[in-house]
Amino acid sequence: MMGSVTTCEIAKELDSETYVDVDRVRELCRNGVPSEIRGQVWKYLLGVELADRSSEASLERAGEEEYAAIEKHNSEYSRKIQKDTARYLQRKPHQALSKESAPVFEAVINAYLNRNGGASYSPGLVSLCAPLVVTFKRESDIFFCFERIMNLLNDYTLDHPVHTRVAEFLTLFRRTLPDLFNYFQEEEVDMNEWPSSWLLFLLSRELPLDNTIRLWDYYFTHSSMVRFHTFVCLAILKLYQPNLEDLEQSEIRTVLCRLPGIDIDKALATATSIEHQVLNQERLDL
Repeated sequence: MMGSVTTCEIAKELDSETYVDVDRVRELCRNGVPSEIRGQVWKYLLGVELADRSSEASLERAGEEEYAAIEKHNSEYSRKIQKDTARYLQRKPHQALSKESAPVFEAVINAYLNRNGGASYSPGLVSLCAPLVVTFKRESDIFFCFERIMNLLNDYTLDHPVHTRVAEFLTLFRRTLPDLFNYFQEEEVDMNEWPSSWLLFLLSRELPLDNTIRLWDYYFTHSSMVRFHTFVCLAILKLYQPNLEDLEQSEIRTVLCRLPGIDIDKALATATSIEHQVLNQERLDL
């Protein structure tokens, strides 16, 4: 939980007239970001907003004009986005989202697909967009942060293909949580079904929205957030292990696809511990 001193410190850094010390903001925000300044913080952490504020107003106007010029309709995907957004809003109700939010999802995702010709649509894009719709008021801010997150994920996937990441994750799962891994095998849980979604969409499809937002507060401060995300997935399995081992196959699948709320700070601490454990073991194996 954010303390008032830290909140004031973050606000002080953001109020700098000429230059925002992003490294300092990153350090202050590891334990969370106050909701009232989260949007501003995320833009700096993602590199959407420049640290040098001398041209901030003109760059902001240019960004809005740039976004306005992008086509917001896509004949191939618009109907799919509408249906997936309606399904998401029904499945994950949130006080900051309503039916009136649906056109924002459609516009932002279509704009991204139209501007990035090689991109393909997946329902997971709706889940990745949701934390941004909650956080930002301006549609252009949602778009540029969404595009930045997608670029980070796509760049990582180019060097680490999905099948390789899933294989690595399952290897680490078997090594770090052998009892739970064996239980999943005994229950014949499909190990090809859920890990790819967990890894590709930063758990945004599975976790409650507020959990995802808190998770992203930390991720955007991390130098290797996509790599670290693997350890967060393992941490969540570890924290849920007692409950999962009481369930049968179909119940396990349901939980893995729609995770209950969790203490994200505890999950992050557990993930860091698992990461250190794995790295230490790798050193010993050399």
